[in-house]
Amino acid sequence: MNKLLLTLFLLTACTQNQPAPNNQIPQQLSDNQILITTQGMVCDFCASGLERLFGYHDAVNNVAIDFDTGSVLLNIHPNKIITDDAIKDVITGNGFDLVSIKRD
Repeated sequence: MNKLLLTLFLLTACTQNQPAPNNQIPQQLSDNQILITTQGMVCDFCASGLERLFGYHDAVNNVAIDFDTGSVLLNIHPNKIITDDAIKDVITGNGFDLVSIKRD
């Protein structure tokens, strides 16, 4: 019974069509921004997980996610680095496909 309730909760959470709260993705990147494009992110629950995990990285200052487009914008602290491999590990480790990583 508990598994059924958990499954229903997760399905409900993943089928809501509301963007993540920080979905302000700019058209032009600044020096300290990285734009990641993913596939497979369909809900706020998915986006919140990525936002939390990227937030643990000491180079990441802020995370904005738009799950409608699969975009993840990382604002990086000046003089800090996050590698493409580290980004890929977070994205693919959470079951999403990495489409692209764009830096200015």
